[in-house]
Parts: sequence; C-alpha cells; structure tokens
Amino acid sequence: MADIPANISTMNDLEVGADKPVTQALMTKIGANINALIAGKNLQEFISSGVFVYTVPENTTSVGIFAAGAGGGGGSGGVDSRGLKQSGGASGGAGAQPKFLVLNGLTPGATHNITIGAGGAGGASVTASSTTKDGLDGAAGGNTSFGTLLTFKGAQGGNKGLGSVTGGASSGSGVQVQIEETTGGAGGNGASGGNGTNGESDIFAIGGGSGIIGGTGPYFAGGGGGGGAGKGIGGAGTSGTVDASGGTAGAGGQSAGGGGGGAAVTSTAPGTLSSAAGGNGGDGYMLIVALS
Repeated sequence: MADIPANISTMNDLEVGADKPVTQALMTKIGANINALIAGKNLQEFISSGVFVYTVPENTTSVGIFAAGAGGGGGSGGVDSRGLKQSGGASGGAGAQPKFLVLNGLTPGATHNITIGAGGAGGASVTASSTTKDGLDGAAGGNTSFGTLLTFKGAQGGNKGLGSVTGGASSGSGVQVQIEETTGGAGGNGASGGNGTNGESDIFAIGGGSGIIGGTGPYFAGGGGGGGAGKGIGGAGTSGTVDASGGTAGAGGQSAGGGGGGAAVTSTAPGTLSSAAGGNGGDGYMLIVALS
C-alpha cells in the first residue's frame, strides 16, 4: 500500500474481498454515504482533462475528494491478409478505480492546481498486404491530482491483437490498474478463435465484456474486448471481420472508463486489409466537497 500523507484519512468501514463480494446492497450503501456527505455542501466538479485552479472556500479546512485517473485506451486488432490463418482482437483498456478521501488541514482562500488526466489513446489501425501484422497497444490514461497532495493513477492501456494466432488462446490479455489496496476494472480479453474472458471487477469498477468471434472457421477474426469501467462505463469492443478492411473502432470509455479493444481482420485470399483501432479511454474525474 502506498504511503498516505498524515493529513489524509480514508473511509475504511466498507470491506470487499474474496469472502465479501460486491453486492447491490453494498453499492447502495456507498452511494448513500456519499450523498449524505455532500448534501447541502459547496461542490466543485471537474469532468474533462486539463489543469484547473481550486480555491479553498471560506471557513473550510477539510474537503472530501472523489476522483479517478483516466481510463486506458484499447489496443488495435491484428491483421492476417495472407488468406491462411486467423487474427486476434485486442483487449480493452482498463478502467481507473475511483476513490474517496478526506483531506484535512487546508487553509481557507489557498489555491491548489487540479490536474485531470486525459484518456489514453486507442491503438491505431494497422494495414498489411498479403502478410500478417500485429496491432498496437493502447496508451495508459493520465493521472488526476490535487496539487502535490493527492494523485489518482491512470489505468493501463489494452494489449494489441496479434496478426497470426493459432488455436483458441486470447491474443490480448485484459489489464488492470492498482491504486493502493483497490483494483480498477480490467479490460476484457480479445478473442482469437475462442471467446475472450471477462475483466475483473471491484467497487465502482466493472470489468469489460468478452471479445466476439468474427467469421467462420478456418478464417477467424477475433473481436475486441470491452473496456473496464471506472466511474463511468467502459467502451464496447467490436466484432472481427473476414475480407472486410477496416471496421468500427472500439468505443471510447466514459469518465475514467477504458476504451474498447479493436477487432481483428483476416482474409480468405491474399490482399490488403486494415484492422479496427482501439477506443480512447475516458478522461479522469474529480468532485471536491467542502466539509468543514
């Protein structure tokens, strides 16, 4: 667990683990706690990437901060344009884990820079002519921070799809982001001749969906995995295609969600084909509540 400054306290009354899974009742309790805390308070919300200035309100020395880094971009799919085998879809980007902290000891009227991380770029489409080519990894999301006192890490980008794969193994693994003791949602794995696996899940962060198989054997084109959720949902992956260049890119993530993975493309005869790009991750987020 990362070191926490002395003037920061965390909410530790909610336990989640292998023997205490996330439930609807727990989600309701979390939402009720936050709503009760912010009711009637001075609120400032930051929902897009950039650097902003927060001024501590009068008579305020403590603030509650609910925030997340940016989601990772989805990888792009692989290409097999030889007319021989099958290609793999990419995994979706991870979603950044939202977290709530209370920051004490602030000075009324003091200013603090607020940085909201930009969503990670999805891997670009790749083109191959009568050969194979791997896709590109998605980029990691940027960090969100409250001055130099707090940093909420951005999530990892999705893994690329492979241009030449055999069998049913996934071509791109779902990836996760670790922030202290909590884990953000992982992007779903891309499919390659078999379904991708679902991403991991945790409080607020729900894993991305499976990749979808495109085409019929022996010419399989793996679908991209869905992006992991952050504060908002992750982007959907796309279906793989046979003998159809391009394809729709994986959907972008929303509010710290990961971008969807790009689909693969393969061919029944040699030619020139392009895979689908990955979706961009969602920008980070921060809500600041003046407490006392």
